[in-house]
Amino acid sequence: MLNRRSLRSRHVSAIGFSAPLFVVAALLGACGTDTVADTSTVVFAVDMSAEIERGDFDPDADRVGVRGDVLPLSWGESQIATDPDGDRIFELAVRFEQRPVSPIAFKFKIERTAHPNDGWQVGANRSLDLEASTRFEAMFSDSAELREPSFSGVFEFHEDFKPDDSPLRARNIFVYLPPGYGTSDTRYPVLYMHDGRNIFDASEVGAEWGMDEYA
Repeated sequence: MLNRRSLRSRHVSAIGFSAPLFVVAALLGACGTDTVADTSTVVFAVDMSAEIERGDFDPDADRVGVRGDVLPLSWGESQIATDPDGDRIFELAVRFEQRPVSPIAFKFKIERTAHPNDGWQVGANRSLDLEASTRFEAMFSDSAELREPSFSGVFEFHEDFKPDDSPLRARNIFVYLPPGYGTSDTRYPVLYMHDGRNIFDASEVGAEWGMDEYA
């Protein structure tokens, strides 16, 4: 259940870990994948035509790459794709020293120096079974099919939350409330986690950490 209530009156005490809330706040989770001792090379190709025409991607200044959950891919740094023939289709060949048994999860991301946390492809992580394919082609604007939300427990959702006089931009914050919180005087410690709704739910983007089920 998502309720919209102000968090402002509790923000200062929450910083001191004395507010009666268990907060898991917001950005991408990663998950492991089993491998076998075999190599495999995959070509990732992404069509950036629509983004170039809209002015959302400047091929002279921006870069586009791939992030994923199996080395040499990672969620922390992009492997950069290139477009040597100028057809607006950027390609990257990735050699996996150990071929994953299960499908790999990955996503394309536009890299901009001014906004390093932006540029993620919309929707859930893409999936590729290396047993069946060694090439993945897509338009950057393609969105993966959304899944049903998987929130477990009671939540508060605070849209565009921004503390007074803060230089930081507004963020959406999801607050998980412990069982019995609404009828208890117990003071709870506060845990802040930075991966957006993916801490609890991956119906719109990325992979889920499952912290609401764990709690």
